[in-house]
Amino acid sequence: MTRKQSDTSRLAYEKILQGRDSHYKKIILALEWLVEGNNWDIATQARMKPEQVWKRTGELCNPDENGVSCLVDTGKRKLNPDGNLSIIYGLYENRSQYQTQKEHHYKEGEPAGADLACMIINKHEKLKQQSLFNNQ
Repeated sequence: MTRKQSDTSRLAYEKILQGRDSHYKKIILALEWLVEGNNWDIATQARMKPEQVWKRTGELCNPDENGVSCLVDTGKRKLNPDGNLSIIYGLYENRSQYQTQKEHHYKEGEPAGADLACMIINKHEKLKQQSLFNNQ
């Protein structure tokens, strides 16, 4: 037996969803005007609190079922007024401007960090086994 929701809870839920949609629209409109910016820039332009913006920018960056998102990470960083680094976002429509090559911190054919760690662990295990046999 399921509990019937009251009309007031349903109305409250719909009101919250409408508020979220309006935040999305404000963020996108602010970025259309700014072209690119961090959460503080977007909040100032959209006349919103930075907390409202950073929660929504993360949601807008996640791709939908078609692999499309509204915002993209430009690969650039900027200092916030509080001194922390922040992501600079751009609109998905302008993503061709922000295509950056991802750096590989390893060379092909050479062992990576995880491989080296495994080699050290294996060497340590072998030394432990040898010392056990030598002590007997």
